[in-house]
Amino acid sequence: MGSPSHPAWIVPVFLPHLGCPHRCIFCDQHLIAREATPPTPDEVRTRLEGFFRMRKRDRGRRREIAFYGGNFMGMTSEQQEAYLPGLITGEMWAGAFTEPESGSNIATIRTNAVLKDDRWVINGQKVFISLVQNSQRIVVMARTSPYDPQHRTHGISLLLGDLPDDAVRAAPFKKLGNHFMDTNRVYLTDYAVPAENIVGEEGKGWGPLYDVLNPERIILAAAAVGTGNLCIRKAVEYGLERSPWGRPIGSYQALQHPLARARVHLESAKLKVYEAAWLYDQRRDCGIPAAMAKYSAAHAALDAADWAIQVYGGAGYVIDSGIERHWRNLRLYRMSPVSDEMTLNYLAQHDLGLPRSY
Repeated sequence: MGSPSHPAWIVPVFLPHLGCPHRCIFCDQHLIAREATPPTPDEVRTRLEGFFRMRKRDRGRRREIAFYGGNFMGMTSEQQEAYLPGLITGEMWAGAFTEPESGSNIATIRTNAVLKDDRWVINGQKVFISLVQNSQRIVVMARTSPYDPQHRTHGISLLLGDLPDDAVRAAPFKKLGNHFMDTNRVYLTDYAVPAENIVGEEGKGWGPLYDVLNPERIILAAAAVGTGNLCIRKAVEYGLERSPWGRPIGSYQALQHPLARARVHLESAKLKVYEAAWLYDQRRDCGIPAAMAKYSAAHAALDAADWAIQVYGGAGYVIDSGIERHWRNLRLYRMSPVSDEMTLNYLAQHDLGLPRSY
């Protein structure tokens, strides 16, 4: 996406993880934004200079920058200049949005922030929050004014704070997959952040956050397609090597057809990913294509991983094979960041024109 004259708005941020030689964001999949070595200070300076030149040229138009592992949502120029250098050199951020009771119904969050003197004091609980253990900063979604049923998303603000902090307690979950990052319950007790650390306008945090959802879906869909194709490739390699009956098991149609079908679905999903990414890069509405890309890629990739396990047989069920973890990791994509059901609700309403059902 993008070109020298029209850079993409998805900015790669390199987050090296322990044990990953590729220094990539998804170190389990080795799929996104990898580079052999961390950027040098001169390279960081060059990237930032290019970004700020682009931002000055596009001043007054789209402001949000999105990437996997953190986000800039409607930040001021001063905030971007203050925080981008750290992110590009590997600083990690967490985003605390989801809550136990509200789930996908963001408007009903209970976490609140009260302005006291020159600080916002935050109290509440979040759930399924990743990267808290190793992040240097956290963006918290909180209510800064009471819930209004006539304007459900009004009064929601985004607040930026530093980590670690004794007022932020994280309790990690034991998960089925995606073990390369922590996922936590987060308890915020009188967590104070400077008043100037509010992101965008007070009470209008939902708009900038909503704008980040589309690139997030696109990036995760691309990761799913890549992981699904990796599973097919490994299944084909194993099918050509494994010959318990004197000929490769890959010669049997019982295995050929499911793998070929999975490939068709992945390639179809990939085209939708490209469409959604192109629309986003052109600053055009991409909500429906992004939702379709994420839904189709998640299902196609999970099916590919499942058939890869089947081709491997018992070996695919064993952790040492490296196949089963892809199925475990991909299973999350049917639930996060938006569930299958909510995705279909969105498509039924906005693509088919059917009445809202919830």
